[in-house]
Amino acid sequence: MTALPLEHIRAIVLTQAWAGTLATHLLGDFGADVIQVEALRRPDVWRGGYGPDDLTGIYPDEEPGERPYNRCARFNSVNRNKRGLTLDLGTEDGQHVFRELVRDADVVAENFASRVMGNFHLDYDTLRQVKPDLIMIAMPAYGRSGPYSPHGGIGGTAEPMSGISALQGEPGEPPLNSGIMYPDPVAGMMGCAAILIALHHRQRTGEGQFIDLALQEPSICFIGEQVLGDSMTGQPPPRWGNRDRWHAPHGT
Repeated sequence: MTALPLEHIRAIVLTQAWAGTLATHLLGDFGADVIQVEALRRPDVWRGGYGPDDLTGIYPDEEPGERPYNRCARFNSVNRNKRGLTLDLGTEDGQHVFRELVRDADVVAENFASRVMGNFHLDYDTLRQVKPDLIMIAMPAYGRSGPYSPHGGIGGTAEPMSGISALQGEPGEPPLNSGIMYPDPVAGMMGCAAILIALHHRQRTGEGQFIDLALQEPSICFIGEQVLGDSMTGQPPPRWGNRDRWHAPHGT
């Protein structure tokens, strides 16, 4: 059997919902031993268990069953190839166990709001005292610094903040979100790529590093020409609805 490229890598991850869990389940697909740590007081909302009426289509046979948190397709779709563990990170014992896990790990990943890991006393400066060559990626909505960093967010709130929503909608009408939480999968793919680059860097230099990847940032990279045009002309690009300047057919 052919060896997978990350079979020698272990990741301890606190990722939830979509962006962070996508980044880390891709690591698992590449062969990494990914241990998903769920905070006891903050279960992942994608686990379900909140009633079948508003979650149609995500349980087998539309039936949540007695243990819906293990049957939710939305959660399972981004948490394959992972092992699971629940810890109460609000206690010293839970934090101690987490640090012991990190001692034998290569990567830590989380996508909480920027304040959370510090509140748990599990920030990068603390964890690299345990594992000096640790690679850690944080994926808060608006980064670890700057005026919006204290605020939490999801793909649906990062999309307008990235500028993408301003490009969508009919001419003369208000902006629109895509409806698919577009920044989440984009940030997930970029997050995985950033971890792979950091692992390559560590292999060459022996150095770990901290990656601050705001959920908002990667989506801005996908509209670079519009950002550049606005910066050069001072005129925001118009909304074209289903029409396109260059491609055909359009306007359908």
